Amino acid sequence: MTQLATAGDGWINLIPRMSEEDDDQPTSLGFMTVFGGGGPGVTMCTWIPGTKDHDAAAQSSLGIEHVTGHRAVNELAARNTSVPKSWTVQQDHPFRGLVLRIPSEESNEQVLAWALRAVRALGTPRPIRGWRADIYLPLAL
Repeated sequence: MTQLATAGDGWINLIPRMSEEDDDQPTSLGFMTVFGGGGPGVTMCTWIPGTKDHDAAAQSSLGIEHVTGHRAVNELAARNTSVPKSWTVQQDHPFRGLVLRIPSEESNEQVLAWALRAVRALGTPRPIRGWRADIYLPLAL
């Protein structure tokens, strides 16, 4: 996360592992996944670092694709995993997912810990065996 944040490019998909087969399914941020809700059918999250452009700076973002069929902010609050007050909800859609903007002063450790709790809270009741991180590095690294 630190390398990507320094570069201001790339992203990380965090996917809960429910079985051995979960390791073989790649993820992507394709058009249908981000804008059409056509994802892998499992609750997962994507962290994208903020950019440091000479014209403007953008905050990092955290997207959670979920299968609850409800708005995620209320679901998370009901499950004792409220969105931190300093974070901004950019999108909360029952099918396209939750997108949050994260202030730059938030540590990577805090973001990661909250993201894993949120995916657990919004996911299926099946036990999570572990986590897989698909890391998409920028060409500049």
